[in-house]
Amino acid sequence: APPPLETPQQPTADDDDDDDRGDEHQKKKKKIEMVDRPTETRQKASGAGSSASSPSPSQPSQPSVHFSMRVYSRHLSRVQSSLRDSLDGYAALISKPMVHYSILVATVATLIPMCVVYFPALKRQMGLPLNSLFIPGTSEFYGAKYIEMLKTEPSYFMHKAFDVPHYHPYYAPLTVGDYSLMQTYADAKKVEAFSVTWYHVMVGWGAPCAHSSFEGANENDFNAQDCADSDWYRSELTFNARCGSGDPFSNGNCGPVVTASKTFRADEHALASLKPTLPFNFTNDGIPVCTTWPVWMFTCDNGTRPCFEGYLHDADVAPTRDPALVGFHPDYFYECLDLWLNNDEQWSLLTPLFLCEDPANRGDDGDFLRTFPIDIKMCDAVAAGERRMYRGKYGDGHMEFSQVLVFVRGVGSQAAPWITYMESAFPKLRRFESEVGIYGFPGTDNQKFFTQFRWLWKRLWATVGIAAAVIFAILFATFALHAASVVKGSLRFAVSLWCALIILVSIFVSLLLTITVFAAVRYKLNCFSAVNVIMIVGFGVEFTTHLVFVYLHYKPASGGLASTNAARLAHAMKVMLPPILDGSLSTLLSILPLSASKFPYVVDYFFGLYAIISCFGIFVGVVVLPCLLAAVGPFNFIALDNNNNVEDKDNHPDDDEEDVQQTPTVAVVVEKAIPVDDAPEEKTTDDLNTDT
Repeated sequence: APPPLETPQQPTADDDDDDDRGDEHQKKKKKIEMVDRPTETRQKASGAGSSASSPSPSQPSQPSVHFSMRVYSRHLSRVQSSLRDSLDGYAALISKPMVHYSILVATVATLIPMCVVYFPALKRQMGLPLNSLFIPGTSEFYGAKYIEMLKTEPSYFMHKAFDVPHYHPYYAPLTVGDYSLMQTYADAKKVEAFSVTWYHVMVGWGAPCAHSSFEGANENDFNAQDCADSDWYRSELTFNARCGSGDPFSNGNCGPVVTASKTFRADEHALASLKPTLPFNFTNDGIPVCTTWPVWMFTCDNGTRPCFEGYLHDADVAPTRDPALVGFHPDYFYECLDLWLNNDEQWSLLTPLFLCEDPANRGDDGDFLRTFPIDIKMCDAVAAGERRMYRGKYGDGHMEFSQVLVFVRGVGSQAAPWITYMESAFPKLRRFESEVGIYGFPGTDNQKFFTQFRWLWKRLWATVGIAAAVIFAILFATFALHAASVVKGSLRFAVSLWCALIILVSIFVSLLLTITVFAAVRYKLNCFSAVNVIMIVGFGVEFTTHLVFVYLHYKPASGGLASTNAARLAHAMKVMLPPILDGSLSTLLSILPLSASKFPYVVDYFFGLYAIISCFGIFVGVVVLPCLLAAVGPFNFIALDNNNNVEDKDNHPDDDEEDVQQTPTVAVVVEKAIPVDDAPEEKTTDDLNTDT
């Protein structure tokens, strides 16, 4: 028998609530299960009949993506809310006078002793870390380290073209202490005294005393003292031991020998007419022209005047000078110079960079001056017998170049000793040039590099000052242009000027902190690191300007001066501190690969320095600048009403009372009919104003 039919029960209100809660619970449970299941399971759970429209296993599930985005958005909102709360709290903290004044005083108290200690240290640390330019462990690295250990630097002293025939007695001292170009250079600090130059060798090659051309002279018996005791020579400098055939460089072809057949005329030499009374008379009929004598003996212009009068100092051309200043006759100087180059190889040991004319310019008759302009060739590359000193492209000028090897002691790779040496030598050489007209200068590769340190320190701070002035002018003009919407009248220029000064002070705080730490870690200042120091001024703009710009443009409700400035600062920090931090951290991340470089210089002077700049930029932009705005911001002294009119604190003592802003009533028109039961409650005018 069929079971008796049961009378269905009517659901109650409680049952409906339970069913609704159960359905809602099931839906949530199903949604969670669908998220946790693999893609295929979720597709099956979505219904077997919808397989044609279900996504493929390779495509992401739409519910999963939407859920993940909701989770991400929820967490992002929490982070943003926490950040806003933190910024609000930080702004409130900075606005407290005790806090921002303490930070500013601590910053200044730290900067002053650091500048006193490390500014002079930075100037002393100028130089180039040679070994850091190479990979550690390589031969170049150890070579640079060896150079840094050296305390003596070889240096070549050179001269430009000058009237050598008339001024050659002033080129180098034949007696220690004589007034001359080389003696002037030797008197400079850190220059080692030189022993011999090409000029000494040439003068010795032409010395007339005690050579085999004198009758009865025996080289073994006649010595330098005999020349010094002679009435005519009165100097050991005229003793010539190089006229003997045993000389390894000249083979006896000294000046008196190679020009024995070419002698002075009576109107060219004071002793020419006295030849018979000369001690150890010449075997020929005259005095060879390539011989060196006291300069007062030479006469020019047919014997009408002394050759060196008007060129050398009067005391040096006087017959009473003891010891006598010796030299060659100016009319024969270049002829003797060419003969010396071709007959004496000792010059190549002292100055291998003599410049000669190229023999290819020689004509068919042996004349060098057939083809113009004359080409240059190194003298040691020209065969003996064909050498002729280069004297300009037409061969009628003066000897243009020579060099002498000297040594500078106690320099190494530090700039300070080089500066001491150059600041002592260069003024002396310039003074000698102004007195005589001979321009001489020392030069090596290292000296060329270290020359920059003579002006680097002054030029660095001059450039920083120029950069700061340009930035200040641009900031002032920009703020004055944009402040017109905030401050009316001429007061906007004062506000713009004050904001630009605050930014400039912040930039210099960052600059001073960076370079003092730079000196504290013993980095060296050179042309490369100086560029980075100048860049700090530009970097500082990025950390400071945006915050002040937002501070200037914010329009708070009317209030007291303190509340107005605090509101501006809080708004500016809330808006700009996150981007400042974001940009700073991205900069640090971008330079992070430089830390893996194999070159120590890149790690120290690029990664390390940029990291220091970024860190102090963050400190100034996030801490120092807000404290400056809180302490001396321009809106500490002026306040603005809603119509952008300036309110003077003295004329408006009730600025602390907030004005009640009247909002006009807004009429709302509802076109759609609303059932009476669902109609909203009638709103008052205040409610409408609030909604609006």
